[in-house]
Amino acid sequence: MTSTTRLMMIPVFYLLVLSLMFVICIKTGYSKISDQNALIKSLKTQNNTLTEKDNILKGAQSEISTYFKASGYALPSTNPVLVSLAQVKNLASEYLLPLEETKVSGFEAGGGAGSSVKITLKTTGEVTQALSFIKAFSTITPLTVVDKMEIANLQGGALSISLSLFSYWQESPTKLPNYADPIKKISDRDMTALAKMAQLEVPTFSNLSPVGPYERTNPFN
Repeated sequence: MTSTTRLMMIPVFYLLVLSLMFVICIKTGYSKISDQNALIKSLKTQNNTLTEKDNILKGAQSEISTYFKASGYALPSTNPVLVSLAQVKNLASEYLLPLEETKVSGFEAGGGAGSSVKITLKTTGEVTQALSFIKAFSTITPLTVVDKMEIANLQGGALSISLSLFSYWQESPTKLPNYADPIKKISDRDMTALAKMAQLEVPTFSNLSPVGPYERTNPFN
């Protein structure tokens, strides 16, 4: 190889190196630009989704508050046995029926299908009062279903009634959906169920006022 050829190969070599570096830079730059464009597109999609969510939630704020309270009373997140017993006693008092026997016989954890607690009771009364009492369980919260019913006639036209009830609850979700996921619209069937829950009778709670402190008198004076 002559010296002239060697001299000619040097710029050719540099030209090849520069060409290779140029191609690498172009590919790297194009990849980064593509990644940035994809990121910008994803951010725009998330922003549009969040804007849509914000508009939907603002428009349905009053309905959300109403239905949230209604569903909370109808299907509480914890075992409602005490509230359910109070509702049973309130109904018995309203229809002038004496509760001769009331028992809680356990509960069943249903997971995603909800859980239930079983209440059994026995009472006696006139036919009209007894039937109204039984029917009233479909109008109260927590959701209460009459599972079994035994009725016997007594002297004087009164009835002896034994009822087996189930009151339901559902644990609150422990995992929230991704903030960027679109809002799933409530079906007409679900809206009908929520509207019925909003019409149910909620339990009455009493607020106790704080007591004292009062001045103590000295018993030795």
